[in-house]
Amino acid sequence: MTVTTTGSVSSISIARGQNVVCSITNDDVPAAVTLHKVVTNDNGGTATGSEFTLTLTPKAGGTAVINGVDPEPTTTTTTLGAGISNSNVSAGTYVLGETTTLTGYKATSWSCTGGTLAGSELTVLNGATVTCYVVNDDQPATVTLHKVLPNDNGGTATGSQFTLTLTPKAGGTAVINGVDPEPTTTTTILGAGISNSTVSAGVYIVAESPTTTAGYTSAWTCTGGTLTGNELTVLNGATVTCYVVNDDQRVAR
Repeated sequence: MTVTTTGSVSSISIARGQNVVCSITNDDVPAAVTLHKVVTNDNGGTATGSEFTLTLTPKAGGTAVINGVDPEPTTTTTTLGAGISNSNVSAGTYVLGETTTLTGYKATSWSCTGGTLAGSELTVLNGATVTCYVVNDDQPATVTLHKVLPNDNGGTATGSQFTLTLTPKAGGTAVINGVDPEPTTTTTILGAGISNSTVSAGVYIVAESPTTTAGYTSAWTCTGGTLTGNELTVLNGATVTCYVVNDDQRVAR
């Protein structure tokens, strides 16, 4: 008997009188899965991608077949980096996930090619080449400035006399610049204030104009951010409320 193989085709030459038994083995081929991290820092964020651990875990339970950090995260989905891979993934249904202690970032839904994705569940077939990515986008902060005027010592100042501003410490245009339309006389209940819901993370200067008003003191207080003097540090996704109290002073006798 002579066997000749060309590519995946074998030809057999059988001599007269020979008894021949042939068998072929088909082995299921594992899939290759790669997970990618995309980080968008368009609101002052500073994440690099190393803060996010990507996982691929069998839906039925057990150890993750991928568990780690993308060594080459990118800022766009157009060109993906190296990713974190496993070329020996069995066919089945898996759950995509990521973990991070970072706040102020919003994750998009996972996107995959080469497999079937339903929510975070990925169905992988034998021999498939699957690529998945998840985008984490830094979120802007919301900052609101309020004016408080007790006028408990005969003062007559109104909120319209004071312009409140929030300006990047590094310079540039104020991201808040205006008058509180609803000033109050107490810090217990604040009015509408003047707001901006698209403030990038960073350090800002809180101020008012005029900077001094005869017969009034001035003091800023903030929650949701870190205030040092008149410098306010704002983090991604934060909700920051600041108020300045201008208190009329008694006349010295």
